[in-house]
Amino acid sequence: MTQILSGRDSLKARQHSAWSAGDYAVVGSTLQTVGEQLYETLDLRAGQRVLDVAAGNGNASLAAARRWCEVTSTDFVPALIARGKARAAADGLDIAPMRVSTQSFRLMA
Repeated sequence: MTQILSGRDSLKARQHSAWSAGDYAVVGSTLQTVGEQLYETLDLRAGQRVLDVAAGNGNASLAAARRWCEVTSTDFVPALIARGKARAAADGLDIAPMRVSTQSFRLMA
């Protein structure tokens, strides 16, 4: 049985397939210093809350957790969330991983 998807659902399915296909965790690890530089620039402090949307393997999430922030790390690819969770555990860091679509968020100004 073939399922007909709307334009948005079709795009989401293609994006999910693409991000799930490669080993983006390896590629993302090369960007680890970017997360560190970002939070150094923002001057994050212990106890601040950080929401990392489209976290991938957790580079930015882990950088915030190293600064004792309360971190929620989100992505829509389960393998990347699992990799970030494993990296956090290996470093003894606490992050709250969540698999979500960015369309799930309702941000308030």
